[in-house]
Amino acid sequence: MNPSTNQSIDSACSAFSAEDHQTWSIFFHEIEKMFLKFGELVHPFYRDNFSCLWHLPSLLSPDYRKLLASWSKEASTEPVGQVDLAHYHLNKLITQSQDNISGVTLEYLTTAAKLVDYFIKASPSSMHVFDKTYFWIFEFGVIEHLGQRKILGAGLLSSLSEFSKFALGIIETRPLNLDTILAPTNISSIQNEYLVVDNVSQYFDVINAVTESTSTTVPNHEVRHAIQ
Repeated sequence: MNPSTNQSIDSACSAFSAEDHQTWSIFFHEIEKMFLKFGELVHPFYRDNFSCLWHLPSLLSPDYRKLLASWSKEASTEPVGQVDLAHYHLNKLITQSQDNISGVTLEYLTTAAKLVDYFIKASPSSMHVFDKTYFWIFEFGVIEHLGQRKILGAGLLSSLSEFSKFALGIIETRPLNLDTILAPTNISSIQNEYLVVDNVSQYFDVINAVTESTSTTVPNHEVRHAIQ
């Protein structure tokens, strides 16, 4: 599996600086080594197509596309409220500011994001629930069956630190369901535990359960009112 087989990093994005290219070159080299050494941890959606189109291999799998279409069909009809936007931009600010602000300020922002997450959990909008569903399937998805784990989430596969945790087996897991899916998370941080299913078909079950639950969900008027 060779990420550089079909295109060079330089040609991928001409707007990148020389430093950007060097950083990504190092990353690609390290992630390739991880895939070669611990390929058995990677779900076939990625592993079987990795050498063809390294940055979007999962989309070559019809089953993966069906899973993504199942989520997007329902999520795309949900309204995005002001609280959803505020939550998104707060987390985006944290991600973009990590190298540019003091540790204390970053700690304050991270704490604020966690508090907002807990606050929203008490009265989540439908979009927030679908956002969490995406997070635990397509970003940090893990299949765990009979003691074997397969990484499906792109966020996990692109994080050397978290990939290493899986390779060493030093992770905590809980079942993914409607009771656990709203647990506060931060996509820019290493997760303390991961929500897992036994097989891919259970992801469809989760999406269906979320769809049914959000069909009767009242948007978080209380949260919006409190913030306004």
